[in-house]
Amino acid sequence: MLFLHIPKCGGTSFTQLITKQLGECRYFQNGKALESNLRQDLENIPAIGGHFYHFEVRELFPGRKRVVLLRDPLQRLISSYKYAHFAVMTEPDKATNDQRAMTAMTFEDYFRSENSRSEKHMAMFMLGLRSTDKAREIEMSLLFRQACQNLGDYKVGTVESLDEFVKSIPELQSEVREPTEIPKENVSEDRSVSPEIDLDEGFLAECREDLKYDFLFYDYARFLSNDQIGSKPDVQSLENNQNTTSDSTNFMGRMRKWLTLQPG
Repeated sequence: MLFLHIPKCGGTSFTQLITKQLGECRYFQNGKALESNLRQDLENIPAIGGHFYHFEVRELFPGRKRVVLLRDPLQRLISSYKYAHFAVMTEPDKATNDQRAMTAMTFEDYFRSENSRSEKHMAMFMLGLRSTDKAREIEMSLLFRQACQNLGDYKVGTVESLDEFVKSIPELQSEVREPTEIPKENVSEDRSVSPEIDLDEGFLAECREDLKYDFLFYDYARFLSNDQIGSKPDVQSLENNQNTTSDSTNFMGRMRKWLTLQPG
């Protein structure tokens, strides 16, 4: 198994789970760390995981099942903001400079700041581009189209349906080991250190507009995951920046048509 861990998408809990069920998960903090260890014998390691970008692992380990977890885009950023406060309060020596800067901002200021740009769009992890500078030169809709296309190489799960996702992976249902139980690790909901966040409708509208392609990407990922798992829960689409229930057939038809369009 190869696990592409997008930050604040339940990856720490999932990594602990696959370590428990498979016996070992060799985890790398980023793609550079993985690249520097490629000469090691990794073929016999049952699972490899880390904060990778798709382009970094696209040509590696062709025989492994590829797994990725995603999350509601706005909830993911809120979790990242809360976790920064949690990290600074509980482990100040390990907190990053970005996390320290985040604790001095309101969530609204963080969302609009340079600090959020590097992690705002979770679809960036699914791109085949090595350079973020090149990514900035390409129309955003084309970037997200490529990210959606690359999702097809993965077993896709979401934080909101994590239990169903885990149950759909045969390798994690070994009869030899204990029944699958998902640990809740690296969470940021400790109210004693995490700030309360109350977003007004005006700011929510701003978030939906700024993250409109992220929500489209996430909706597509949910449909893809549900198709892989075999379930069909309701999905909320943010077309026209409003929460409206999408008909799954129509939505997937539009998405497939959009994904097959050639860049202009």
